[in-house]
Amino acid sequence: MTTLKTAAGRGAAVGAILGLTWAGALVVREAAAAIYAVPALQLMEQWQEDRVAAQAVAMAEAARASMAAGHSAEDGAELSVSPEEVPFSPDPRDWDTARAALEKALALAPGNPELHANRGRLYQFRFEDRSLPLDDIRRGAEQALASFEQAASLRPTWPYHWWDIARTEYVLQRTYQPEFYRALDNVTRFGPWLEDVQLFAADLALEHWGDLQAESRTLALANIDRALGRNPEIASSMVASYQAWDPVCEASRQASGDYLQIAQYCVLATQRTFTPDGSDDLNTVGR
Repeated sequence: MTTLKTAAGRGAAVGAILGLTWAGALVVREAAAAIYAVPALQLMEQWQEDRVAAQAVAMAEAARASMAAGHSAEDGAELSVSPEEVPFSPDPRDWDTARAALEKALALAPGNPELHANRGRLYQFRFEDRSLPLDDIRRGAEQALASFEQAASLRPTWPYHWWDIARTEYVLQRTYQPEFYRALDNVTRFGPWLEDVQLFAADLALEHWGDLQAESRTLALANIDRALGRNPEIASSMVASYQAWDPVCEASRQASGDYLQIAQYCVLATQRTFTPDGSDDLNTVGR
């Protein structure tokens, strides 16, 4: 049996034991934090289900009212309320319970990015609650943003943290700030092949096309090109809704990259073989 006869050997053994002890304690703290967070996650999941149900009821009622007014089923669908117009307010006591649970979890695991993101989502319910005073809504958005930024600093290559930041900056009407464009760039940069990321980033980029800097526009072109290949009907209609085919086509011609999907759509645009809403031949490209 080998013995540790030197000071260096004994020191190394002690260091290894302490390292294992620290690692074990960290695992225990992370596990305890996950348990503390459960009530908050359950409440937010229930709120989301309740909000979706309320939106469905409101949209069905709007469609029935439209039909009763003599509109067709298609007109009724167009006149129905959007999900964002349906108010939803979590019970304040439940919200406080969720916040306390997440604060306990973060006290145990302050380096866990998912906990920070979940705290941001908790405050997101706050800034989406239209029953609150405007100052409380803005304060909720600022607190959500701080949590999302902390999550991104801990896990900087996760696109959904940057999604949350971009969306919250948008809600705060700070799209003139460089932080908004940095977040938008990183959504695209770190989630290029995620379908929802493609559409989210394309939507924001098209809305702010005139304000994009060169690097942001290059990222946006590549993202729109991927979105056109994967979801031609949705992506082409999105570009058309912003009346952005001309600037997008012009930017793609001036850029050094190969944007094959955009190029095909731009050819169709010059041939006038699709309608302004992105239908007809335009939606068959890339299939």
